[in-house]
Amino acid sequence: MGQTTASSPCTVSPSGFDLSDVEEGLTFEQRKELLLLTLEQQSKERELDRRIEIEKMKYAHELEEKKLAFEAERLRLVSEADDRCWDDTERCLLLQTVLVGKAQEAYVALSGADRRKYKSVKEAVLKAYELVPEAYRQRFRTWRKADKQAHVEVARVLGCHFYRWLAAEGMPGVCLACVYGVGVLLVFWAGQVDLYRTRYPGDDTEDYEPRIYRDSRGAECRRCCEPGEEPPLHDPPQNLRVIPHINITILKGEKGDSGERGPYGKAGKAGHGGPPGAPGLKGVKGGMGPPGDPCKAYYAAFSVGRKKALHSNEYYQTLVFDTELVNLYNHFNMFTGKFFCYVPGIYFFSLNVHTWNQKETYMHVMKNEEEMAILYAQPSDRSIMQSQSLMLQLSRDDQVWVRLYKGERENAVFSDDFDTYITFSGHLIKAQSEG
Repeated sequence: MGQTTASSPCTVSPSGFDLSDVEEGLTFEQRKELLLLTLEQQSKERELDRRIEIEKMKYAHELEEKKLAFEAERLRLVSEADDRCWDDTERCLLLQTVLVGKAQEAYVALSGADRRKYKSVKEAVLKAYELVPEAYRQRFRTWRKADKQAHVEVARVLGCHFYRWLAAEGMPGVCLACVYGVGVLLVFWAGQVDLYRTRYPGDDTEDYEPRIYRDSRGAECRRCCEPGEEPPLHDPPQNLRVIPHINITILKGEKGDSGERGPYGKAGKAGHGGPPGAPGLKGVKGGMGPPGDPCKAYYAAFSVGRKKALHSNEYYQTLVFDTELVNLYNHFNMFTGKFFCYVPGIYFFSLNVHTWNQKETYMHVMKNEEEMAILYAQPSDRSIMQSQSLMLQLSRDDQVWVRLYKGERENAVFSDDFDTYITFSGHLIKAQSEG
């Protein structure tokens, strides 16, 4: 029997984190504070893990209830089919129309006689999908706990396999909570056995071979040691550390000196963009650019007159002119008496008329069908020259013309057939394309 080597105690955190390397160079107060923070962090982690496991159990429980409800509905439909007293031939004919995948392959593999037997078809389909009692029994008996799997999760899985085993045997009314209770007891017993199982360094070697016994039924039994034998004693593993229990409430020393500044931490995430900065200095003047396209000038102008007098009647009259003074590009239509806008932009218009003695003069300058300006003169003993001017913003295909008011009142425009007393002029000031 070898001697036991004593190792010096050292401090570790509850999670197994070695604090001996960190505590070097720390004061007593700093060590105490570090231990408190470590214990608090481990407590929070355990609480979080516990809540996560509870939520997983709730979700898994609800999922299993839905699956079991679906299985119960399937069994009810099968029982209803039995109550209708269908013969095997009718059942098989109806069943083969909906079989797909593994079920269809299992049906095709049967012989002609077995295809007409509903019991044979049912057993082949269930066996193909591993829904027979033997498959559920094998899953229940061979299930093992994974390394990172909780005991509660193992209990839930074992209970699910056990319930399906019983349901396949014809006992679907078993309480799910009772089945889960059986799984919990099985996992608890397995966990207790694992806790008290003695580990030996030579467990993984090939020298140790347990004896094999067979009973009258042929079952095997492996014994690890003979009755009365004591397990050999071994030196304790060297990787174990002693965790001292310290009552921190009674340990309080004097305040130590401030420690050295620690290293800089990792850079954090980039923040949001700041406000725009102040304008920079004026840059250097650039070079001369290439010559541009030659400017295209736009023109539009007209001036027309009338030598005949005009009297009002029962409807509005368009003032038509008979003398063309200027008509650039024929934008003014002498037949209709209207100016047509071919170049959009700002235009200037001027209207001059000679009034008639003892008669009213009442006229409008029109844009399309909208009254833009009025030229008016009251009845008088003498005739005078009356004028009106304005600027208009015109678009393509707009029309500008002069209208004489209708004969609700007697009004007229004077002329003597020899001289030009009435004139209407207009010209483009600025084209829209020039900006």
